Amino acid sequence: MAAEIVSLNPATGEILGRVATATRDDVARAVKESGEAKESWGDLPPKERAYRLREVLKALMARMEDVAGLISKEQGKTLVEAYCMEIFPALEGVDFAINGAWKVVSPKKVRPWTPVFASHSMETRYEPLGVVAIISPWNYPFAIPFLEILSALVAGNGVVLKPSPYTPLVGNLVTELFQVETLPRGLVQVVQGEGDVGEVLVTHPGVAGVFFTGSVATGKEVYQAAAPGLKKVVLELGGKDPAIVLADAQLDYTVEGILWAAMANAGQTCASVEVVLAHDSIFRSLVDALFQKIQDFRVGDPLDEGVDMGPMSNQPQYEKVLAQLEEARKAGVEVLGGEPLEGKGFFMKPAVVVNPPRGLRVVEEETFGPVVSVIPFGEVEEAIAFANGLPYGLTASVWTTNPSCGEEFSRHLRYGVVTVNDHLFTFAEPQLPWGGFRNSALGRSHGLPGLMELVEPKGVARTYCFAPRLWWYPYDRDLLSIMKGSMGGFFSPSLVTRWRELMTLPMKGRVRERVDLKDFMLKGALRIGRALLGK
Repeated sequence: MAAEIVSLNPATGEILGRVATATRDDVARAVKESGEAKESWGDLPPKERAYRLREVLKALMARMEDVAGLISKEQGKTLVEAYCMEIFPALEGVDFAINGAWKVVSPKKVRPWTPVFASHSMETRYEPLGVVAIISPWNYPFAIPFLEILSALVAGNGVVLKPSPYTPLVGNLVTELFQVETLPRGLVQVVQGEGDVGEVLVTHPGVAGVFFTGSVATGKEVYQAAAPGLKKVVLELGGKDPAIVLADAQLDYTVEGILWAAMANAGQTCASVEVVLAHDSIFRSLVDALFQKIQDFRVGDPLDEGVDMGPMSNQPQYEKVLAQLEEARKAGVEVLGGEPLEGKGFFMKPAVVVNPPRGLRVVEEETFGPVVSVIPFGEVEEAIAFANGLPYGLTASVWTTNPSCGEEFSRHLRYGVVTVNDHLFTFAEPQLPWGGFRNSALGRSHGLPGLMELVEPKGVARTYCFAPRLWWYPYDRDLLSIMKGSMGGFFSPSLVTRWRELMTLPMKGRVRERVDLKDFMLKGALRIGRALLGK
């Protein structure tokens, strides 16, 4: 393990700070302290946990300018993007945690469906997993870990965060915001380091769940490392997200929407539009309009309020994007823009790649940069097949003025999120699930599905009716007759048979002695009523 991590400004190359790399003992201590704090935190009712998180909202509001400035300096987002793509979703997430999410993980009463269980009261409880490890990426170094920590805390867990080594200072700031008096000391911890520190954290026996955002290759390694401990694992692994533009699309609006969805955060978003499938009749018009727009793009210092796009976040990603574009040029593909810009930072012009063939990396692999490929199609089925044939399945969009077409695409596209006439924004909606199909994800974050990843559902049933149960010993001919009659009374396709069997059952001695006849007959009548309504 390296002794320290150096944080660099991607726009200037200057050193922003240094953080110590966690040792194995540091990781163990963080897991232990978070686990100890989780005991009292997890015992609180969800509503009380939500109330205490109000102090986190106050802390973030008080430090918004510091947060935005550090995101811009360390990650490269423009100040506008730091506010609208990182801080705003975080604030919405806190509001949802306080006013809505806690209800999802609160105990729910269950009314027995089975008539012979009527003497029991039942409920579903949602117990915390324990200590959750969150391994967060550099492209959204604030919003992703902040929201995942929030969800974990609402569900009653402790958290150990390992930020990306490219954005360690933002990672430290995220955890500082959770050091408020209303939360137990040590509940949210941070450990810094490269992949070796992540491996130590994932394999620690005190970690019950792992939430990882990053590349497919690393995600598979995380999954394998967590498997021996049978830990809950949620992976968000990126995308090659398509936007399908139909012939009837409102072109000016569509160009504006796709431009933002492709280029925001210098294209370094897992849900960025990377492939535009445009109908033959508008293909060239769309290409020309996109290129015209990116020629006016202002690229520069992200702290400058007049800049549209800052630098790419780090050198390896910068070189990967330039290499994909160079491969396309050598293959004879028309590439509009995409030149590196002079200076110390990782700056480049946005690019439009015109009709690249299958097999090139710019089509088959995640680019994760300010690049959009535009490919023509003739028939709707062709566009759907192309989109569903990509190795990723995070988000997709369709652009059309025809609502029935939009609905058709939303049904047939195999993606975790499908939007019509918009793209990329849904990460900021805390009620929608976030995740994808194929290589894009395992499990979900956000919304009801995301909260369910952070709890262990427990069924509880209780009774204080001390008559022996109908199905207890001794087994005899009477019990066999009762079971056959019950099956006829509740499940027979013939309503006459149902009614006859239900009327006969109370005459059997074992039923009279061991079953609440009033409730038994009421539930039987309800079943017959449902069957009648079904017909």
